[in-house]
Amino acid sequence: MDCVEYFVAIANWESGAKPPAMLIMPPANIHLTKIDDPTQRNPALQRARAVEKIVMRAIHGWIFKSSSRSNGFARAESYITLDYATGVARTVWQGLEWSRVVSPTLVYYTLPMKMDVPLWFTGLKIVNRPEDDDMAAQQEATIICVADCWTDALQCEQWADSGRLKHDRLSRLVDCLRYLVSACMWIMRMGGDDYRWHYDAGYFAALTAKPTLVAEGSYAFN
Repeated sequence: MDCVEYFVAIANWESGAKPPAMLIMPPANIHLTKIDDPTQRNPALQRARAVEKIVMRAIHGWIFKSSSRSNGFARAESYITLDYATGVARTVWQGLEWSRVVSPTLVYYTLPMKMDVPLWFTGLKIVNRPEDDDMAAQQEATIICVADCWTDALQCEQWADSGRLKHDRLSRLVDCLRYLVSACMWIMRMGGDDYRWHYDAGYFAALTAKPTLVAEGSYAFN
């Protein structure tokens, strides 16, 4: 996207950089300046590319995987115009990872289209077992259970925030999901390749995932 290229040019202090048309600039408290130190500049630009990749995947889903392509285009245009530039600027000049800057608007737009918010949104990457056996099926069922609870928790907390999820609440839910998936993987690996431990991980997820996520999203719990 042209927005990332423009901010990369600013960070590199390239002359003649012009903002893309229709770009709404980030708030004044985000200072767009040259980053002189390469050890700071290179990671910052990598974070910007990560934001770009996540947003592109979300937009692709809105347009090609939702029930209404025109609605997906409209939501994509709104997100890019109003939220995208601020997220990229924060990750470049405030040193925040993409999961901390992607606007809750992404969740707000995804859920009403009857689409799940995918696990890659939180930075998780699930690798399938090479063997197609009972343990692989149990592992898949466990992750699906956690993913369903994650979507239910997002809907619940979005309702608690009067229809639009707050950013700090979203960050808490993202961290909680990572811990839950890590705990499930640890249980599966604790006993080696044994079906019993895979079953126990699924039982753990079914028993604890939803209440844990809902509780983590509530400000009544720390």
